Amino acid sequence: MLNHRVSRGATGASSRSSSKTPSSVFKPLYLSALIAAFFAVPLYAANDITVTTNELPGVAHGNSSDPNDSILDNDADPNGNKLTIDSGGVVNNAYGALIDNTSPTAMQDDDVTHNEVIIQGTGRVEGTGAPGYGVAAGGRSNSAGGSGGGGEVSFNKATITGGETVNIVGGWSDKGASLENTVSVEGGTVSDEAYGGAAQEGDASHNHAFVKGGSIANGVFGGSVRAATATGAADSNDVTITGGDIVGGIIYGGRNAGTGNANSNTVIINANNGP
Repeated sequence: MLNHRVSRGATGASSRSSSKTPSSVFKPLYLSALIAAFFAVPLYAANDITVTTNELPGVAHGNSSDPNDSILDNDADPNGNKLTIDSGGVVNNAYGALIDNTSPTAMQDDDVTHNEVIIQGTGRVEGTGAPGYGVAAGGRSNSAGGSGGGGEVSFNKATITGGETVNIVGGWSDKGASLENTVSVEGGTVSDEAYGGAAQEGDASHNHAFVKGGSIANGVFGGSVRAATATGAADSNDVTITGGDIVGGIIYGGRNAGTGNANSNTVIINANNGP
């Protein structure tokens, strides 16, 4: 509360001047700082969904608007979600969060961040049906249908400790950047490829792939720019291998199929540490 005092001049007229105590000065500043900090921090939806039944031909989304039904839709906040495919769970694709042309129009170019997908036990991401299925991704921004897919996909994670999937990707964006995503293969079977981060057109940089166990059939990528017409960079990605079996394919710290750079990428084999 502000404290006021009245002072009288020589003419006898009154004038008001304010005298603020130190605490009254700092209170509004402190509250303003708290409010600014509150709005600066993303408010994650934080769904945590586990699939333990056969949902084929369904696609599972951690950002479903119903936290009890991952197959329903992908209309909720694409940040801070977790999806687990556990024993008995079978789906076509599994996403910690997915944004695509079926999402609400206002969300179709949103960023997709801090999501996670886990495959464990005997869970399966089977890929039954049309090509493009069989993907487990921590975060995905997809432009299928011609719209959306422009969001940055960052700080997402995909882990397999058991079960199987065709492909596993930390984070994947079609038109935007894929940054600081992680894939960890610790067990189970990956029947095609593993990617820390992938981008069709944008940058795929600062992504990480860890192989600690399990089996991968066709290659490992720290970060990959996939389209031949892409101009994005694939820089500063890494692969760390401490175990497991990579049956075929090539191990890339970073790979660029487009015209952009692929610099400062790293592959470490038989390392002694990893997250």
